Amino acid sequence: MTNGSEINVDSTKGLSLSSLSSRIAGTDGDALRVSVCNCALPSLDSLVDAHKRHLSAADNRITAIDLIPKNLPALVSLDLANNRIASLNSLGPLKALENLKHLNLEMNKVVSATSGYRDKVFELLPNLVSLDGVDRDGNDVELDEEEDDDDDGDDEDEYEDEDEHADDDNNEEAEEKEGNVDGDGDLEGDEEDEVEGEDDDEDELVEEDSNLKKRALDDDQDEEPVSRKK
Repeated sequence: MTNGSEINVDSTKGLSLSSLSSRIAGTDGDALRVSVCNCALPSLDSLVDAHKRHLSAADNRITAIDLIPKNLPALVSLDLANNRIASLNSLGPLKALENLKHLNLEMNKVVSATSGYRDKVFELLPNLVSLDGVDRDGNDVELDEEEDDDDDGDDEDEYEDEDEHADDDNNEEAEEKEGNVDGDGDLEGDEEDEVEGEDDDEDELVEEDSNLKKRALDDDQDEEPVSRKK
């Protein structure tokens, strides 16, 4: 059954994981959760998807999980409760799952067969937030709430990126406007210089005209005595 962000095929006997992988691939990454509980699966080797984050495979017959990191590299939570995982060494491959935060191994032989089980698993997988529904300090962890927090964090990061881009655009626009103001100021300064230059030209013309009139007057005065003598 496909429901929003989940593909649930619990209690499907004779389930083909290869067919399920093809079905998952057809969801275009929308279904982040896959549940294959109580399907009598001996392994998960044929289940392949690069994007799925949450896998529930409880109540099966799984003994080895070597290929999970290769086939399901984006896992954040993995529920393997009530399977046949017997030793701590069999958990070694999970170290390659860098995003794995929640692991459930309840009712597996490894729990009772390993002295200091919890401390050793947390040491083996230092990125774990919860083991069997309990964190390092012994506090219960509600997995659904934790997953929702992770998803909300991703959304907040996207919003922060959008806000940063908007701030950059606003800053660029403000700088552009400031540049235009500076340009207008320079233009006004140039216009003032041109006006001052025109005033200087007018003063020179007035002074030259005054000089010409003075010279003409002097010439007239020089010619008057000659006329009187005649």
